[in-house]
Amino acid sequence: MKIYPNLNLLKQNLGIKNINTGKMFTHNSSPNGIVFDDIEQLTHIGTIDNKIVLKSGTELTFNQYRGQVKDFDICNANLFREKTKEQIFLQICRTIAFENLLGKHPYLKLIKIMNSEIYINNTAIAQHYELKTPFLDLTSNFDVATFFATSEYNPLTKKYEPYSHKSDLGVIYVYNEIHSYSSENMLFEYIGWQGLPRPEEQRASIYHLTNNEDFNNIKGVTKYYFKHSLKISKKIWNKFKKGKVLFPNDSAGDLANECKKLTSFTQDELNSALFRLGKWTDFTFKDNDIKKIYEKLDINIVKSAPLNWNNLVDTSESYWLEKLSDISSKVKYRKSIYV
Repeated sequence: MKIYPNLNLLKQNLGIKNINTGKMFTHNSSPNGIVFDDIEQLTHIGTIDNKIVLKSGTELTFNQYRGQVKDFDICNANLFREKTKEQIFLQICRTIAFENLLGKHPYLKLIKIMNSEIYINNTAIAQHYELKTPFLDLTSNFDVATFFATSEYNPLTKKYEPYSHKSDLGVIYVYNEIHSYSSENMLFEYIGWQGLPRPEEQRASIYHLTNNEDFNNIKGVTKYYFKHSLKISKKIWNKFKKGKVLFPNDSAGDLANECKKLTSFTQDELNSALFRLGKWTDFTFKDNDIKKIYEKLDINIVKSAPLNWNNLVDTSESYWLEKLSDISSKVKYRKSIYV
C-alpha cells in the first residue's frame, strides 16, 4: 500500500490540473478531437429517459472523486450503516418525508411546471442534505473531494473543522467514469443543479449501492492514501470559507435537520417506506409484525405532515421566475446532430 507524504503530492501524482483557466483542450489530445475548455459551468446534457441534466463543473469529465478523512474499511451508503433493518426503515421514512417537502417547495414546483424536462432527483437532493439513502456521494471536482478528505463535521459546533488526527491516513477515491457507460442499470449519475444550492456547489454525482455492496470493490474504483497535514487542511478549509461554500445556508438545510428527528409520518409515507425497504434492500417485514415495529420505533401515524415551508421561503412566483431565468441564462450546451 503506497502512502503519499501529503495531499499536494497525491494531487501532483494524479495529474490534477488547475481549472477555470480558460485553456482549450481536445478529449483525445488530437487536433481532430472534441474541443472543450476547463471552465466550470452548468452544462445541458441528456439522460436515457430524455430528461435534461444540468451538470455542474467542467463540461467533460473522465473521473469522479470522493474524499474521506480516514479509511473506514467498508465504503457503503449512509443508509446501510444503520445497525438494524428497523433503523434502516425509520431512516427511509425520514428521507421520504423530506422528499415530500421538496415536492412542495415553490421553486421546485415552478421548475416542474415551467420545464418538466429538467431532471430533478429528490432522493439525491435528500442525500446532499444528509438524509439516509442508498447513494454514495461523488464529485467531479477534485478540490471539493479534498475538502471532505481534510475536514470533519463536528456535531457539537455543527460546523466542519480541519482534521487534526495525524495518526490517521486520509483517503481519496477515484472512479473512472468510462465504467459507467456499459452499465445497463445506470448506477452512476450526474446530479449537478437541482434547484437547491448544495448539489450544484458540490459538483455532485452519485453511485447507487445495494445494502451488501462495498464501493471499494466496484470496477473502476482506485483508492489512494495520504498523510494528514494540519497546514494543508486549514488551507483547504479556508478556501471553501470553512465549508460555507459547499453548505450554503438555506431553509432546506433547516428542514432537513428536523426531518432527521421525525417519528411522525403519514400512512402514505409509511407505505412508500415499506416499498422502498424491499426495493433498496433484501429486507421485508411480515404484515402481522408491522404494528409492533411501529411501536418499537415510537412511530406515530398522522393525517398530515408535521413540517412545512411556511415562513421559511419566499412564496412570490415572480421571485422564483427571475431566479429560474437567471439560471437558464448560465446554461451551456453543445450542438450536435444525428447522422
